[in-house]
Amino acid sequence: MPVLNTVDNGFIKTSFLQAARREEFQQKWMSAETWAQLIVKYSIVDSNLIFNGDQLDKCINSRENKRLREEMDLRLSIPKDHIGIFHEQLRKKGSTKKTSYYYATTSGQSPLEKEKRWYECINDAQELLSKKITRASEINVTRS
Repeated sequence: MPVLNTVDNGFIKTSFLQAARREEFQQKWMSAETWAQLIVKYSIVDSNLIFNGDQLDKCINSRENKRLREEMDLRLSIPKDHIGIFHEQLRKKGSTKKTSYYYATTSGQSPLEKEKRWYECINDAQELLSKKITRASEINVTRS
């Protein structure tokens, strides 16, 4: 994997929001690192634009994205125009660091109610990460 460059937060945010609209990425609790890997695999062709999960978390948690974070943390009374992305954090047993997880769905929807707790539904997206990509099946994101 190429050396990570400093990628603009605006690009990271836009890439994440676009990826969250893809049906195949929705209805899954995935770590920031998994989201970043999916975005890199499916959307980025320029190796100078590659970013990782830590950079995605820093972008989402930056001061300029405070309103986005607040919207992601809503759980009750989801408005019709809600962004459709939700955020949770989990500290795994034996770890000192919390890991961020994101869930995407269609606008105005909330995470699917399951019999399990959200952290029991974490998905590593291996089926998406191991899928072979062809030019005909993908749209590429480039810097605008």
